[in-house]
Amino acid sequence: PKTAVVTGSGPHPLLIATTAGEVKRSLTVVTKKKVIAFLAGDVLIPCNISGYGTPDLDTTKTAVEWYQKTAEDVTERVLFSLISEEQTAHRNGTRMNVDDLRKGNATLFLPEIRHNEGGTYRCVVIVTPTQAEATTTVEIIAQPVVTLSPKEVTIQKGQETTLTCAVKKFYPGSIDIYWEKNSEHTQHQHVSAADICTESSVQNSDGTFNVTSKVRHQSSSENERLIYSCIIKHKSFTTPSVLNATVTVTACADFLLKIRLCFAALRCYSVLKTSPLLCISKGPK
Repeated sequence: PKTAVVTGSGPHPLLIATTAGEVKRSLTVVTKKKVIAFLAGDVLIPCNISGYGTPDLDTTKTAVEWYQKTAEDVTERVLFSLISEEQTAHRNGTRMNVDDLRKGNATLFLPEIRHNEGGTYRCVVIVTPTQAEATTTVEIIAQPVVTLSPKEVTIQKGQETTLTCAVKKFYPGSIDIYWEKNSEHTQHQHVSAADICTESSVQNSDGTFNVTSKVRHQSSSENERLIYSCIIKHKSFTTPSVLNATVTVTACADFLLKIRLCFAALRCYSVLKTSPLLCISKGPK
């Protein structure tokens, strides 16, 4: 006689002996190579069965066990099992649909996935007396919430300002943040590292991360308009996220005062018909 044994689980109650006259089946189990899951979202981990030799799978003679191994686990452990339509969940909320299983669909439903539940998931199927299995990787991501402030700022020549790019609630923790600036004369110019301060990432209680990056702009010329871009690259983005802020530099206060005095003197001269300098001291009547 021949028997099938689930690796690491010991003898299975559904395993039976085959006889010489029994038709051999070629049981096949397939899944995706990788499943991308959003943190705190519900996840469907696929496991499709074929080759069981009947129009509908006899679920009374079928066992499905899902094994999980995360970065925190030394060895894999049983996450969920379905034996002769009886389901046992070792993690709250996990389940399978028996009606779907009759059609060869052993997909596992995993609700509100947590950041530490990424890893390998193995689907082991026994349709007595044959066994097959498939393994997939679940990768968890959380897209960051990005803000850039202030959006617009006006400063005078010689002054400086700071722009803050706050990146929050992202997972995993690996992230790239860099700055560019554009003006009328230059495009996609990298900002000097001396003007950038990016803090270390801080992990939140839910496993996500926050980080803040700041850039300093010190004006050296007047009547200047610059567009600063905070650019974020993260696994959850298909393309980098870009936020823009505008910095406008105006003439200094002393210069503006001279301009106002000059216009006042010209108006005074047009009224008194005397020296503009004398007009400033007397003022127009």
